[in-house]
Amino acid sequence: MPNYKTILSGIKNILKENPRGLTIQELSKEININRNSLANYLDVMLFSGHVEMRPVGVAKMYYHTYRVPMSAILNISPEYILVFNKELEIVQVNDTFLNFFNIKREAVLGKKIGDLPINLMNLQEIIPKLTNEKNKIQTIKELSIQIDNDEHYLSVKFIPTTLDDGEQGLTLLMQNITERKQMEKTLKESEERYRKLLTQSPTSTEIASATKTATDSNKDLVHRYLEIWNTGNLTSVDKIVSEDFVFHRAGGDLNGQQALKQYIFVFRTAFPDLHLTVKDIITERDKVVTHWMMTGTHKGELMGITATDKNIKVTGTSITRVAGSKVIENSTFWDRLDLMQQLGVAFK
Repeated sequence: MPNYKTILSGIKNILKENPRGLTIQELSKEININRNSLANYLDVMLFSGHVEMRPVGVAKMYYHTYRVPMSAILNISPEYILVFNKELEIVQVNDTFLNFFNIKREAVLGKKIGDLPINLMNLQEIIPKLTNEKNKIQTIKELSIQIDNDEHYLSVKFIPTTLDDGEQGLTLLMQNITERKQMEKTLKESEERYRKLLTQSPTSTEIASATKTATDSNKDLVHRYLEIWNTGNLTSVDKIVSEDFVFHRAGGDLNGQQALKQYIFVFRTAFPDLHLTVKDIITERDKVVTHWMMTGTHKGELMGITATDKNIKVTGTSITRVAGSKVIENSTFWDRLDLMQQLGVAFK
């Protein structure tokens, strides 16, 4: 009779060979184990992150989960990351966190959040509450912190995590959204000044007309830029994007039209039906801020992850700068780890 590890390995191999997923009945026939015993094995594998399950009608479909080392993710991620064990002691931290807060690794590992030599009191209050919650839904909070008398804003995602030893832990992903918050504040103040000017100026109609023309032109240009992502028409890049274009992203800036074309090509190869939908758009002088949603079906390789045929939906915010009727700069903020989780990538 096969031992425990052999059975688990067999289940994983069968699911690998069937990327579209299998029901428990189909799995039972493939591996020749009765459904009740198989259900117990699958429960263990779900808990440890080796498989995932999605309901399809009245049936439950099981899929193989692609696992990558947590350490590999930590050090390429632009987010500030802490991983806690069930005692809420920090067991992993990435270099991005250490560099931002200017502290040593040994001052973090094995400590609880309240014992760190930095002011994260807001997190200290939130974490214990999360661990007492029955559900395992990811939670996102926003908080502000003071560093050297400067205020910084962080978007914090709390993710239930299975550690190497099978114990449950918690991962904190902190994204620096200070630039976005400052831009939102600047836009709000500018709009208030503009409204005040319109009510006080005897030529308010002319001012409004001229401003509307400029802002509408910039909005239209950004919509055309986003449409390149939707259509994959890379020849439009030369018409809309400046030769000196800079795309600020995690992992390093992209410079120039050709680099942008390659980046779009990579994403559209992975998601041939990729579509960006603008949820909100705000214009201020030469900058256009868009809040967007990206959808698509994973049909090609992306960041080493082979096609999964899974549908994805992620949201993000972009700050685009326009000059001379061309896009010259773009800064985009979105949750890359959320995308990887939607593709079935788990972290061990």
